[in-house]
Amino acid sequence: MADEPDETDEPDQTDQTEEPDEVGGPELRPTLRDWLHAREDTQRHLTTENTQVDAAWVQRLADLLATERSWQDQYTALIALGASDGRFPSSNR
Repeated sequence: MADEPDETDEPDQTDQTEEPDEVGGPELRPTLRDWLHAREDTQRHLTTENTQVDAAWVQRLADLLATERSWQDQYTALIALGASDGRFPSSNR
């Protein structure tokens, strides 16, 4: 029956990860990994063969870029935590 728990519905005891807020906030290495993964997703989207640029494609690109930027901002903020003034240095470019 649907009301009875199935063995597969039991939580995996090996995957007892806590939320970032519960363990002290985001960490540098996982944040960098997720940012680079987001960049790879964007690159895959841009290099897909037979790409038809339509509203759906543009919306997906916008979503991917927003996600990538979010991870970049979070990574930059984490790096800045180690600076004496708490700010990331401005670019010379």
